[in-house]
Amino acid sequence: MQPRAEPWILVPFDTRESISIAVAAKIAGRAPSTIRLWAEEYGIGRKIGGTWHISRVALQIFLEGDMAALAAYHAGDRTDPEVRSYFERVGCGALLGKTQRQPIHDHTQPELARGRSKLCHKATSPIGGVMGDH
Repeated sequence: MQPRAEPWILVPFDTRESISIAVAAKIAGRAPSTIRLWAEEYGIGRKIGGTWHISRVALQIFLEGDMAALAAYHAGDRTDPEVRSYFERVGCGALLGKTQRQPIHDHTQPELARGRSKLCHKATSPIGGVMGDH
């Protein structure tokens, strides 16, 4: 894995892992301003093109208070059994086949995802179904 100055949050970017602040607030039962603060302080999301994107995986790890798993997530270690279990639990298990060095698509900005396969970029909620707000 390549050294990286910043934490590996939503790297590589994939819309299936990304949720909006509003969706994250509903999941967490907190105000959007709290989610924004958590994203900045605890690294559960990042700004892309001026818009906050929250990792559904990092959010779940944070909500469960598993700081060791969050540190492994930030380090980009998607092979860690604890990190893998969170990907599976939030419905992002299919992303585990991707590596940071070989993303499915080489786009890092959500704007570039437009026009890609709709099947590839559907986001599912942790309790099933397709989420329109991601």
